[in-house]
Amino acid sequence: MAAITYDEIERNADRTFAYALLVRAATRYLTVLYRLTEVAGSMDGLLGDLTPETVEALAAESSEVGGRLRSRLQEIHHLLARFSRSEHAEKTSRLPILGHLVARIQESTEDLGDIIDTLALASNPDFKNLVSCCASTLGIQQPEEVVGRMHG
Repeated sequence: MAAITYDEIERNADRTFAYALLVRAATRYLTVLYRLTEVAGSMDGLLGDLTPETVEALAAESSEVGGRLRSRLQEIHHLLARFSRSEHAEKTSRLPILGHLVARIQESTEDLGDIIDTLALASNPDFKNLVSCCASTLGIQQPEEVVGRMHG
């Protein structure tokens, strides 16, 4: 019968605890990796769907559905922008692989912000009027086309 000392028991307990902490950290890392991959992929898909033609049609859409869609895009942008500027995103961006995903989400968030700005400006009658006046002053024959093409 082999005798085991208290020091050996303590060392084995410490090793087991360290492995448990490592598994917990790995599980959290993989969970964050999976979620960031989902968000980055969804943003790529959304931005792919928001072609210049789609944005132009959405800007011209005056129905309640169009308004709700623009509002939902603003909400999504707000949430992503808050995440992109958060301390959590900054810490996460230092980790291997996750940093690339955070950067992708931040870039997509900026792109979505540009689209939302385009939608807001294109549906603003004062802005359209200002662009038309400027275009007329510059001698552009059809200023409506300038406003329509600004997001391209």
